[in-house]
Amino acid sequence: MASGSKKQRLMYNEKEWISSIMSLCTCDVLAQITLTPMKILNCNATAKGRTPFTRAFCDTEYYPDQDAFVFGDVFQSGINVLVDYFCKDIQPNNQQYSIVLEKLLDFMNGDRSIHLNEQRRQKLTETELAIMVANHFWGKLATSSSYLVDKNCTRKNGDKCFCEDESCKMTGQYGDTSVGNVDVWYGNLDIIINNDLPVEPLEDVPDSPGEKSAVEIQGSTALEGNEQIIAQTIVFSFLQRKTHPEQKNFLTPCIGIRSSELLVMMYDSENDVLLESSCIPLFRDAYELNYTAILVSWLTVNNKFLCTGLPEGLKKHRSNFFDLAKPKMEVYEENLSFGSVCDTPNAIMPKGKFKTKNARFTLSMHEHTRTMIDMLGKLQEEEDSEYLLVE
Repeated sequence: MASGSKKQRLMYNEKEWISSIMSLCTCDVLAQITLTPMKILNCNATAKGRTPFTRAFCDTEYYPDQDAFVFGDVFQSGINVLVDYFCKDIQPNNQQYSIVLEKLLDFMNGDRSIHLNEQRRQKLTETELAIMVANHFWGKLATSSSYLVDKNCTRKNGDKCFCEDESCKMTGQYGDTSVGNVDVWYGNLDIIINNDLPVEPLEDVPDSPGEKSAVEIQGSTALEGNEQIIAQTIVFSFLQRKTHPEQKNFLTPCIGIRSSELLVMMYDSENDVLLESSCIPLFRDAYELNYTAILVSWLTVNNKFLCTGLPEGLKKHRSNFFDLAKPKMEVYEENLSFGSVCDTPNAIMPKGKFKTKNARFTLSMHEHTRTMIDMLGKLQEEEDSEYLLVE
């Protein structure tokens, strides 16, 4: 692996990097990235007439805080690769793991900024920003840089990226992103990364005096508990289960992105479990990508290699979708399609929910946390020694 040397790894802040990996494993409530199970109380997944994603309704509630798990618990293969390589200098002995790790190393040792000034940013829609992030970020972390953008999006830029560099070309293309079935939830996904990861950007809705309150506006564009993202994630999971029945698990992610943060929604169409991650800042300084966002995105875009599915402790937290969708469960299980589904206009919406979680974590995540705490201690000792030598 050409990019696997210690020298190249030090092109970024190693302490911050290890701390970011630890946030996916730790029980520290102030630092952890959680996955919280959700229960659907009511929804229109079987409503009569057509129900596009833009009109999806899901009344949900979170399971109690103590039922949340840490993000790394469903990506144990990925966390093992990270801890082995960055804390123990152990190379993966699996070729696929080596390939995806090399993608991460190349990205970390390269330009981690999205070139965009604030004036240009203000002119971009959230969809256009997401396309740019796909071009400069998600596509570089995935095994393939290809992605598909909804051909019905409001503005196209030819084959050019939306960044400042006029010579920068899209590695993706515009096309038919419709999924589902018109008898149940269906519609166009804004972006699909590498044919297996939906991305849903949420547009800001300007307030009109006397029409909507600030709370209503915030709720309509919130990533947390977003009904459209939930519907898209559920449909895509059933579609993946139908298309790839050979997979070891069917815990399928969808990335929601808005302005300067992202969230990962996941649904397991075999066990009926719906999970929502913490919101994660997308950038750290200006438009340099945040370390935790890089790690979460790397795990998510490579989920078919790095996702280990639900730990036993999460399987009991069912979303109740199976019961609510029972009248049309056959459609969800057998009759969903990718492409050539009736087009629907893009819109966005519903309410959000905000919570702080105190997550549980599995034994393997606890062991990884201890390893990284030791690693951070050694790095601090090295820094102290260098300081004393300078003095």
